[in-house]
Amino acid sequence: MTVRFNCMIMKKQSYYAILMLLASTMLAGCNSEDDMTFSYDSEGEIIVNPISASEFNRSVLGCGWAEIERHDINADGTYNKKNHYDRDENEIGGGAPPRYEFSEGKVTTYWSGSMETGFYETPMHYDENTNKLYFGDYDRFKVLSVNNQEIKLVSRGGDSEMRYGWYVILRRLTDEELQHTKEVCWINDKDRYREMTWDDLMHKWILRCYIANGFQKEVPFDRDNDRISIQFFPDGTVKLKNYNDLFEGTFEYNGKDSIQLKPKEGTPEWGGLYFKAFPSIKKAVIHYAAGLTLSIDDINYYEFIRAKNDE
Repeated sequence: MTVRFNCMIMKKQSYYAILMLLASTMLAGCNSEDDMTFSYDSEGEIIVNPISASEFNRSVLGCGWAEIERHDINADGTYNKKNHYDRDENEIGGGAPPRYEFSEGKVTTYWSGSMETGFYETPMHYDENTNKLYFGDYDRFKVLSVNNQEIKLVSRGGDSEMRYGWYVILRRLTDEELQHTKEVCWINDKDRYREMTWDDLMHKWILRCYIANGFQKEVPFDRDNDRISIQFFPDGTVKLKNYNDLFEGTFEYNGKDSIQLKPKEGTPEWGGLYFKAFPSIKKAVIHYAAGLTLSIDDINYYEFIRAKNDE
């Protein structure tokens, strides 16, 4: 009985020793990233473990990714633990971190500023010989590690004198998050600041704000709600909606920026409260395919954003 009892004690001691070893190993792994220091080769490149193109493509392509952490890399190879993004990672708008969607040979970057959002597409390829991820001809990132939930990279930029000044972490978006991102950042950058066309004008437009004598007045709006809107039709007619009131008229547009709006006969108060100055509209300027300004003069004008649909 004594022998069996001693064996049980030894087994328990061995069991606890293994648990302690595992725990210490896990703690060491956590500490190793907290104390991570980047090493450089003779050409100033950060040294990384090779990741094959097949592994990268299998983990990354066909998914959306949110940049959730960005840390400055110091000159000695350490990185600043302060994350540049101290906001909610799910927040979009107001200068939120960029989001990406990687596909075969292309990356779509979704961005948002304080007033606008959008996206742009860039050719992309991954070089397995260097772990570099190219956006066009520019080696935007160098990949440290990748799986189907997280990508760790170093990025161009930052205050460091080294080639890669930021340590960046991307988190995979759910399908719902990616769809929401596409709905919010829906304006294609290639459509910005180009000359307006007739087809551009033929949409429903939601009033976003109006400027009266130089003072901006915001209007509650969203692209799903057309309670205050204007819609142009190919037959030369136009409709104004001011909550429950509907006003009709005609327009003439010369294909550049001059426009004339005329109320339907018998509607002297055309447009009601928000659009009462519309008979004086002289110019229509499209800043991009989704942003329209109708001007009375230099200090009185209306700004619109294109509705989600023209129904």
